[in-house]
Amino acid sequence: MISSCLYFLKLTLILYFFVPGITLVRYRRPLASLDINYDVSLNASQEMVAVWAMGSLAPDSMRVHFTPQNHGLPQGVKYGYLNLTLGSSLDQCFGPLPASNASQGNIVVADRGTSLVVTSDVAYEYPNPPNPRKVLYINSKEAPILRVERGVPVTFLVQAGHDVSFYVTSNPIGGSGRSSSKIYAGGPDAHGVPTIPYTLKWLPDRRTPDKVYYQSYFQKKMGWMVQVVDGGLSDMYNTSHLLADGQVTLFWTLTSTDVYFAVRGERKSGYLAVAFGSGMLNSFAYVAWIDDKGNGHIGTYWITDKDASGIHPTAEELFNKKCERVDGVITFEFSRPLKPDCQSGQECKNVIDATSALKMVWAMGDEWSVNLTNGNIHTIVSTTPTLIYLAAGAAKVEELQPVLEVHGFMMFFAWGLFFPGGAMAARYFKHINQDGWLRIHVYAQTSGVFVTFLGLLFAVAEVKRLEFDNVHTKLGFVCLLSVCLQAATGFLRPPKDRGLLRTVWEYFHLFTGRTLLLLGFVTLFTGVTQLGSRDEFEHVRTLEWSIVAWVLALAFTCGYIEMHDFWIRGQKSYTSSGSFRQGYTLGDDEDDSTELITPIQKESDQGPQNQLEMRGTMVPP
Repeated sequence: MISSCLYFLKLTLILYFFVPGITLVRYRRPLASLDINYDVSLNASQEMVAVWAMGSLAPDSMRVHFTPQNHGLPQGVKYGYLNLTLGSSLDQCFGPLPASNASQGNIVVADRGTSLVVTSDVAYEYPNPPNPRKVLYINSKEAPILRVERGVPVTFLVQAGHDVSFYVTSNPIGGSGRSSSKIYAGGPDAHGVPTIPYTLKWLPDRRTPDKVYYQSYFQKKMGWMVQVVDGGLSDMYNTSHLLADGQVTLFWTLTSTDVYFAVRGERKSGYLAVAFGSGMLNSFAYVAWIDDKGNGHIGTYWITDKDASGIHPTAEELFNKKCERVDGVITFEFSRPLKPDCQSGQECKNVIDATSALKMVWAMGDEWSVNLTNGNIHTIVSTTPTLIYLAAGAAKVEELQPVLEVHGFMMFFAWGLFFPGGAMAARYFKHINQDGWLRIHVYAQTSGVFVTFLGLLFAVAEVKRLEFDNVHTKLGFVCLLSVCLQAATGFLRPPKDRGLLRTVWEYFHLFTGRTLLLLGFVTLFTGVTQLGSRDEFEHVRTLEWSIVAWVLALAFTCGYIEMHDFWIRGQKSYTSSGSFRQGYTLGDDEDDSTELITPIQKESDQGPQNQLEMRGTMVPP
């Protein structure tokens, strides 16, 4: 048929190519046709309509000329029309078309520890025609789809001949003509023969696109597609470690300028976050969540408070971001430079030193959104930071020494038990005997001073220095000086016979002691608040309310005793002379000669009535 066309239409055959299912004909003809019956002249500057048809040829025994048959239906499949202008340039070649009829079984999977044999042979069912006569074979399969996993090494044994150089590229056509294409493995030297194969190793990583191509370096369209799929995160990253409490796993790979992270939750959550620091407060956080449309997001934040107003988005630029949720478990990946490329902003301070330990904490919650509310607060958080050594590829859970917690416990023991107990002994225990209350008072206050100084040493050892940059430290310093002054005035008590000086001392010691107790309770409260803001302590509110409850309990106890004694004195308010509280003078019941170290046994001839009155006497220590 081709020769007949050449005779009648004066055509010049340039190229004729046929493989099963594909026919390619390239020819040249004059614009002005000499055949007025079966051809038309062509106008290079005018749009014309061309018709095409395909189908089987009629048997030559019935017709003189071969003609396509049964090409009337369906349109677009067996025949169609094309509007074109011959004089204009048109390039609609976007690379290989999807081979819908390709066998799905023609797939080779690159398993770990196995080698892929690359050869060349005659093409029979090349998936993306047209193609040269010889194409690449992998493991004896003609131009298969090669499926590899990120992080799993791939080994090729290239033995397709010295005229076929093998390489992996972003170019779907192959050949070395396109300089803009990227080469991932191989090159002009990757060639060999069965007796001396060339061993080519390739490691796809997280930067490898999902689709690349294996081709010949010099010839075009000899190879086909490489599908790059995500393997296990442990294969894609150099190092992995389970963070504190075992609910989050961190994967990372370090380069000279960047660090690549992958974070995987080990339980279902609405969002997953990690942060650089000892706690979520005052830290740089990375939060991953899935929106209502199923799209994954990764946000960067600077956190200064626990409510929504303290979560500030930053403009930190992340790369290679990926976020997904499978069966309710969130996994996200990102990379970032060790030193942010910026000039201003809070994110410029987020510099990572790969040679030192990086503290990391994590948090999970039910939901996250762009417009934050207090409902975005986490429901579970790591109890302690994890120390990440990026350069060494190691990590360990930080063994927190509860030094500040011990400091707080000792201060509560001093200011919540010893000092109030000693004051209550001086106020309400005078009815026991004349020296018992004084012994309890002195021992309790001395123990309180000792425990206070011991607790101060723990705090200084933790913070390495004395700091006066917060309310708690300033109040604590005032309490420390005041308690030393109070203890000194207690031991320098004037004798009873000093008259006015003794009276002034008694009132001074009494009211400064009570004021110091109130100041101590306030300092305890601010200490708990300071601990929460410094170490992200989760039970701050509970401890604060516990201190308030303890103070109220002490106040209720003192109030009850005062009201009870006031009621009893009201029943016996008048003596025989008719004066109220007759005989109650500040300091009358004290014995300056009482030995505080050695108990003195005295016979008491005081009756029950006198003992009751002594318990209510307004006498300071």
